[in-house]
Amino acid sequence: PQETGPLPTSILASNIILLSLDEGGYKHLYAYQPSLTAASQPLTLSRLTYGPWDDITPALSPDGATIAFASNRNGYWDLYQLDVVSGLVTRLTDTPSYEASPSWSPDGRWLAYEAYLDENLEVLILPVADGGNPIRLTNDPAADHSPAWSPLGRQVAFISTRSGESEVWLADLDLAQDQRFRNISRNPSGPDLHPAWSPDGSALAWAGQVDGFHNLYIASATLPIASDPLTPAARYLGSGDWPVWSSDGRFVLSLLLTPT
Repeated sequence: PQETGPLPTSILASNIILLSLDEGGYKHLYAYQPSLTAASQPLTLSRLTYGPWDDITPALSPDGATIAFASNRNGYWDLYQLDVVSGLVTRLTDTPSYEASPSWSPDGRWLAYEAYLDENLEVLILPVADGGNPIRLTNDPAADHSPAWSPLGRQVAFISTRSGESEVWLADLDLAQDQRFRNISRNPSGPDLHPAWSPDGSALAWAGQVDGFHNLYIASATLPIASDPLTPAARYLGSGDWPVWSSDGRFVLSLLLTPT
């Protein structure tokens, strides 16, 4: 284990925003909590990791005690976990392959993540609680990446190019391999990226490009997919990228890229 600097105890509160920021040529993890009400006490932008390396794609565990993330601190990209209370960083994977974008199962025992295998991106599942070997969820000539585990536990959303475009797909863990995968976004106008589940698991948001515009969309995770790529299966939310839900499901945080 490697120790970081002191961490704010308020990270255990709800609606903590975890992000990776580039500072001084290296990317590190930060926590931030805006003041959502007049009575709330905001958490200022607080740095969580340090060092001459990059830390990216943080994911807070369901119990709020651990942050999984990817780092190249040992020369290549592996998965690590940061204990929020103690500040200890522990390595989860140790391979020369690229591994990143972890997503927790609702019980906190598993991590879905993207890995570069056989000269391709695939989605794997790591048994964190038992310390076993990873399980391969996808095995396709297309690129499969950016997994997001449903809060209901039995579906994993991810991005795949198996249709010829980067689109949002669902993997149903209760179905056989030949019936498991379903295309959700079906957007031929541009790539779809960064799927994110609502806290109750009923809806899925993602970022999609249509005619060069970066937009956010939301769709029910249970409704059948219509032939029209955006209606009625997906609803336009607004401009932005990389959606993240608030813990109560009332807000969607978005990255908005502008000239300034």
